[in-house]
Amino acid sequence: MRSFLQTIGARATISVRAAALMLALLPQTAAADPAPAGALIRNIAQTSYFNTALGIVETVLSNAVEARVAAVADIEVIGYSDLLLTRGAMAQYYFEVLNTGNVPLEAALAVEDRAGAGLIGEARLVPDLNGNGRIDEGEAAFDLSTPFSLLAGERVQLIYEFRVSFNATPGATLGSTLMVTATTGEGATADAD
Repeated sequence: MRSFLQTIGARATISVRAAALMLALLPQTAAADPAPAGALIRNIAQTSYFNTALGIVETVLSNAVEARVAAVADIEVIGYSDLLLTRGAMAQYYFEVLNTGNVPLEAALAVEDRAGAGLIGEARLVPDLNGNGRIDEGEAAFDLSTPFSLLAGERVQLIYEFRVSFNATPGATLGSTLMVTATTGEGATADAD
């Protein structure tokens, strides 16, 4: 009985190791931060080869090449909600703002109620600090007159909460757009909606 259990245990161990090795060898997606603005990238290429005429290994170096990373101000807004609502209902649109550039940005937010603007009331834009998709205690509405800072690669999740007017008629359509204007310390701008 003991040798049977040892054989089963050994085979199980080999199977687990093989599975772990297969998982380790799967391609991994790499997420890299963008190169910071102003960074200097310097490279010298080197190659070695066997020179059959001289019978020696020779090494050749290229000239040094340098590149300075340019400042790129870029911001992206992600979000779309298609809701079916009743009169007087509280509703929420969900947005995400991402600094896809390589410099810190000061982002100013504005929500434009486009279609059916008169059907929206009690509106507020709230940062979803813990990313759970709900407005929690301690998550206060943004002061839309004050920009906020976003570091390169940083993202913020937002919830636009509003009440549908009691005067809305069946079939009425409403729509809202989050518009973001971001500036760098040097005055470069990026816009998204």
